[in-house]
Amino acid sequence: MNKKFLAVFAALIVAVSAGAFAKTGIGAQFGHVIGSGYWGAALTLKVEQFPCIFAIDAYYTRIGLTADWWFGNPTITTLGSGPLGWYYGLGLAAGLGVGSNVDFLVAGRGVIGLNWYVIEPLEIYLQIAAQLGVDIGGEPFFPVWGFPVNLGFRFWF
Repeated sequence: MNKKFLAVFAALIVAVSAGAFAKTGIGAQFGHVIGSGYWGAALTLKVEQFPCIFAIDAYYTRIGLTADWWFGNPTITTLGSGPLGWYYGLGLAAGLGVGSNVDFLVAGRGVIGLNWYVIEPLEIYLQIAAQLGVDIGGEPFFPVWGFPVNLGFRFWF
């Protein structure tokens, strides 16, 4: 009885796990925060079942996380073999300054961008975000503005 239960339970776990990651996009992006002089890079992750795109990034002396919820991704046209679209949404950002002054930034952000599926598994994109947040370190400072611009790619599988 226990062996049958374990076999069924294991089969369910495998089935649910496989379904959760059936359409996953993993990629990288590179960019600049306008006006700051900071250049950086990020790893991105999108799982179809979750409503947001996650990134872990490093800019100069700051590491951070973002989560962006796309409200829409309408197609503009078909370019070559894949659709060219634009997207827009809102998100959250958090960053930890690791230089001489350790600080913590929390921000809301608006995101807009262009994405193109060059070939079936490859998406490339260009996006800009407007971030407004508070810097907590020593004395809290508000407002902290940022405008990261990123060029990136994601492979979907």
